[in-house]
Amino acid sequence: MGEGDAEACHTIRIGIPKWQELMVFAGVQGFKGPYDQERDSGNFGFNEGFNAGFKVPFTNAGYQIGYRATHSQLHGDKDTNIADPHTQQFITVGIFQRAKDGIQFGIAWDMLRDERFSAVDFHQLRGELSLIDRGCHELGINVTAHLNEHERFPADDNDPSVIYQASDQYLLFYRMHGPRGGEGRIYGGFNDDEDGILGADLLLPIKDRWSVATGFTYLIPDEPAGQQGAVQEGWNIGMALVWHWDCRARKMHSNCYRPLFNVADNGYLIIDERLGAPAVNGTNGG
Repeated sequence: MGEGDAEACHTIRIGIPKWQELMVFAGVQGFKGPYDQERDSGNFGFNEGFNAGFKVPFTNAGYQIGYRATHSQLHGDKDTNIADPHTQQFITVGIFQRAKDGIQFGIAWDMLRDERFSAVDFHQLRGELSLIDRGCHELGINVTAHLNEHERFPADDNDPSVIYQASDQYLLFYRMHGPRGGEGRIYGGFNDDEDGILGADLLLPIKDRWSVATGFTYLIPDEPAGQQGAVQEGWNIGMALVWHWDCRARKMHSNCYRPLFNVADNGYLIIDERLGAPAVNGTNGG
């Protein structure tokens, strides 16, 4: 009788995705970029999030889901007299094929919801293709393409509008994988506005459950140094403590379903500024 009565009850099994790798992180960051506009008192703050890797059923491929929230300008901004801090939310969803020897590739969609002034969403695609040698040395390319843009009209109708979008990036990188789970990468290249890009990231295990993640990105503006160069440059630097599910910090190199892409931040998704349509008869074009 009751729940265990086979004549009275049906047994229904429901499967849910099983993560193969789960990393939860929290840390500090600082960043700067053209989208700061007039709110530019420095963007120091804190961030937290997670990155999880899964297996695509009936294949050797993996997919990942990640989230990051940042909290910056914790005491407001002196130039605009805004007292509230501003937040950002990043989402990264990707699919990939890892290899210990040979070709490795993946593609990811990133979204940024920036709440500096009002809630504005930016989207981009990141693609990666690399050649890895016996699980140690890796050489590859990374391409990023924006998916949308936002236009901002100036107070003076005689001035052109300004367009903000994720910066298209074309990068070469070298990544080294350590025998105990750590990995480090250096990269460099340019974007579609002839700006240079340099950066590095590092994941270093310190215990079975814990590791340290750090990295930086610097966008070198094509504009001359001074007012124009200072407005157009962009950079991001951060450090975080990472907790690994199931004591996998020193076993990451053996897991082919761990996330291939780091969760987006202000270094992987850089908001760039472009001039929009010139004014025509005192009004801005579309």
